[in-house]
Amino acid sequence: MYKIVRGSRVSLQDQILRAIVKDIEDGKLNPGDQLPTERSLAESTGASLAPVRAALKQLELAGYVTRTQGRGTFVAERPVRYELRLMSSSTDSLRRAGVPFSVEVVDQSMAVPPVDAAERLDLDPQAAAFHLLRVVTVRDAPSILLESWVGEAFMGDLVNDDIFDRGGSLYGALKKNGVEQRRAAGQVSVHKLLDWEADLLGSSFGTPLLALSSVTYTADGTAIDCSRGLYDSARFSLELDTSIDD
Repeated sequence: MYKIVRGSRVSLQDQILRAIVKDIEDGKLNPGDQLPTERSLAESTGASLAPVRAALKQLELAGYVTRTQGRGTFVAERPVRYELRLMSSSTDSLRRAGVPFSVEVVDQSMAVPPVDAAERLDLDPQAAAFHLLRVVTVRDAPSILLESWVGEAFMGDLVNDDIFDRGGSLYGALKKNGVEQRRAAGQVSVHKLLDWEADLLGSSFGTPLLALSSVTYTADGTAIDCSRGLYDSARFSLELDTSIDD
């Protein structure tokens, strides 16, 4: 199936990996297609099982394939084209992309925020804020972790509303509550999962995910919310848009 060159400066593992990636990118292998077994790949390439297994493991970590015990190795679905807007809901972005998803609300309560969030919201020490922590599942896999701290004055009756259990947008709910976001400041970074984050996403401690952190403000510069989203880059192609939703 794939030709390898012994004695090359490129390892057998990388030759196999590159050949499979090329077939995926050229459209010879499509999402859902099953790859040959490890033994078949070893026999067809003339390599041992070790470099074949290592190549498939790397492809899995990079998001090119999925592997299921007892079923085999399959070409992964293409990443979701996901539009990030600093003043727009993540769930609304998924709806615009036509991507089915479900939301689990892990926490919805009034609590004292961490120091950095309290400072960004300009809150007094030990002052409470609304905490919303959600896990978004896409294609049957926990894929996004959303956490927001919102000033209590902006929430009103939304504190106990079940709109978030139904996948409702935090920013949409705030807008209906008369809260207008006029400005946002944000940062994109790489975040390595902590234990509790990894547990919620069914991942491993230290797994690197893309993080989008933002603070939105009213017209007079009062901070409304301090929010953070963690995104699995293997499942999402992120496009950043800094415009304001009308």
